[in-house]
Amino acid sequence: MNWEVLLRLFLICLVPAGISVGMFFIEKKTKFNVIPFIWQQVIIGVIFGGCAIFGNELGFNIGDGIVANVSDAGVLCAGFVFGGPAGIIAGVIGGVYRAIQPVLYGYSIGVYTWVACSVSCVLAGLFAYLVRVFMFEDKRPNFGFALAVSVIMEVIHMMILCLTK
Repeated sequence: MNWEVLLRLFLICLVPAGISVGMFFIEKKTKFNVIPFIWQQVIIGVIFGGCAIFGNELGFNIGDGIVANVSDAGVLCAGFVFGGPAGIIAGVIGGVYRAIQPVLYGYSIGVYTWVACSVSCVLAGLFAYLVRVFMFEDKRPNFGFALAVSVIMEVIHMMILCLTK
């Protein structure tokens, strides 16, 4: 992979981060809090599920049906920043989309990694939920801890890839 690919993937990762900042201010500065909690989680989960789809769509086909993408970034942002249900909803949306992506493109892209990416996208939402509840006592983690847990999730993603291939 060259530097342009890495830079583009980094810039794509900034989209869920920017949406997280925007949603954080929407939560604090608007009447978003009068919506029942479960509907807040559904709305946020759908928005970050869209981020997961965005991360999948802008991934790179690096050859042999392997796609490098950042679909887990949106899912982890939803789970860490806004809560477990939002992360799980975003993970399911991203995972289902990744599962049907090879069918949408006629099995010409992402066939090698589709099972691992689908499973790990769903697991990322569940993992973010569990970490937030059990490690951070249902509070938002600081940047360093969230980054460390995200790196661990990506290692798990690669382990799932090795197990499925």
